[in-house]
Amino acid sequence: MEKDSSPIADRRRTEEAAPTTPTTDGIEAATAAETTETTGATGTTETIETVGAAETDGTAEAIGAIGAADATGFARRGYLKLAGTTAASLVALGGVGTAAAASDYGTITVPAGERYIKRLGDGESFTNTLVDVSARGAEFRLIAYGAGWEVRNVGISGRVDSSEHTNVLNLSVTEGGSALVENVYLGDGAVPGEYAPFFVPLRHAGTLTVRHSHVRAWPNNGLYASAPGRDSRGGKEGVVRVEKAYARNNNIDGFRLGTDGSYVKDSVVHVDDRPPGVFGGKHTARGIWVREGGNVRVENTDILLDHPDGHVGIIEQGGSVTVVDSEVETRNGANERFRGDVRTRNVGSDPDVTPPAGVPMSAVEAASGESGGGGGDGGSDLPHHVEITGTGDLVPYDFAVSGDLEAGPEFDTDGTDGIDGSTASGQVNLTGTDDYYFSGRITDFAAEGDVKVSVDGERVDPDSFLPRELRVQAVGDRATYEFEVSGDLQPGPTFDTDGTDGIDGSVGTGRVGGTG
Repeated sequence: MEKDSSPIADRRRTEEAAPTTPTTDGIEAATAAETTETTGATGTTETIETVGAAETDGTAEAIGAIGAADATGFARRGYLKLAGTTAASLVALGGVGTAAAASDYGTITVPAGERYIKRLGDGESFTNTLVDVSARGAEFRLIAYGAGWEVRNVGISGRVDSSEHTNVLNLSVTEGGSALVENVYLGDGAVPGEYAPFFVPLRHAGTLTVRHSHVRAWPNNGLYASAPGRDSRGGKEGVVRVEKAYARNNNIDGFRLGTDGSYVKDSVVHVDDRPPGVFGGKHTARGIWVREGGNVRVENTDILLDHPDGHVGIIEQGGSVTVVDSEVETRNGANERFRGDVRTRNVGSDPDVTPPAGVPMSAVEAASGESGGGGGDGGSDLPHHVEITGTGDLVPYDFAVSGDLEAGPEFDTDGTDGIDGSTASGQVNLTGTDDYYFSGRITDFAAEGDVKVSVDGERVDPDSFLPRELRVQAVGDRATYEFEVSGDLQPGPTFDTDGTDGIDGSVGTGRVGGTG
C-alpha cells in the first residue's frame, strides 16, 4: 500500500548552479559544482533533508552482526568450545530486524518551482521511495558522500523540465569504503539542457556499485563517472562498477567511466531515437565512453546505436578498454563500433537490447522493489547480495545463510562454485569475484586464506557475522570467571538468573562448579 511520507524540512535556501564551460569535444569542463554547491538568488525554493544516522530503510531484515566496514580480509578460524556437563552459557548476538513488504513505499511530491535535496552520509540509506517531480520546475537531488551508504528501490517520476547544469544523483565514496545504488529508475528523462541523472565527482575514492538501474532520455550523459580519473583536477581514482543496467537514448553516452578497475557488466545501451540536446543542441550519443586514463572492462554487454545521432559504440580517449563476450553494432547512420584503444575478445555484432532482468521499467516498479526487465541472466527477489573477492593466491571458501540462497551473475558454473541448500562453497583468486543473493543472515563463513567480503555493497568483517557461544566449565572445585566481548552479549540457556551469573554491557561474570 502506498504511503505518503513527504517531510517538510525546517531549513530552506536558494541555490545557483556553478557555471559551465563547454570544451572542444562538446563536453562541459569540470567546475566546483562537481563536489560542492554554490548559493545564489535564483528564486528556487529548496527543501533540504539530512538522513539521521539512526534511520533505517524499513525494508530488509537486519544481517546479524555485520562488523567493521574497513576490514581487509580474514583467515579460516573455528569456534572456541569448552565441553562439559555443568556450564554457564552466554551468547554474543548480532542485531535483530524485521522485513517490510517489498510493495510498501513512501512518496515525496516536490511542488512546482521547488527543489528537494536529500543528503546521505556514512551508513545511511534512502530506499523504497517514489519521488514525483512532474510539477513544473520541480527538481530532486540526492547527494551521497561517505562509506556504507545505500540507495535502493527509488523511482523518479516525471520529466525534469530544468535545463541547468546539475545532477539528480551525486554519488561518491570515501577511500577504502564502498556503497551501493540498486533498483533505481530515472527513465522519464529531462528536457534539452545540461541535466545529468548520475554524476560521480572528483572526490570519489572508494568503490561504487550501480546495479539494476534504468536511465533514459537525458541530455548530459546517462551515467557520468569518469571525473575521479581526472588527475589534472585531483581526481581520487575511485572505482565504479555498473551491473545489469539499462541506458537508452541518452546524449553524450550511456555510461562514462575513467578509472582503473571500473567496469560495465551484463548491461544494455540502446540508441534508437534522438536524445535531448545538450550545449545548445548538440546530439552525439555514444554507447560507452572511457576517458581520463583509466583501464576499463566491458563484459557480457549489448550495445546498439540505431539512429543517426549515434556516434561510436565504445570509444576510448586516454585509457584502454577490454571488451569480452559482448555484442556491439552501429547502423542507420550511426558511426563506427569502436574507436581508440579497444581490445576485443569474443565480441559479435548482434546485440539483444532487451532490458536486463531486474531493471525497473517504471518509477513505481523501482519504489516498490518489484523487478522488471526481461533479458540477461535472470534477477533475484532475495534482498541481500554478498560478494567474495580474492586478494592473491587461490582461496577456497564456504558459508551458510539462515534463509534462501541463489547464485549471482559472478557465480562460476564450471563446477568451481556450488550451492547445496543454504550453503555455498567456491574459490577465488586475485582477479576473481564470486557473488550470491540470499535472505535472512549469514550464519557461518570460513576461508582458507585472505579474501574481501562485501554485503549489499559494504565491506564487512565476516568474523562478526556469527553468533558465538562461550561455555565455561569448572575443573574440580568451584570457580569464578569474568570476560568481555567486543559486540553485544546475551544470556544463553544455562545462564543462572539467581544472581550467580551477570551481564553488565559487554562484560559477563559468573560462577561454575560445585552446585553452580
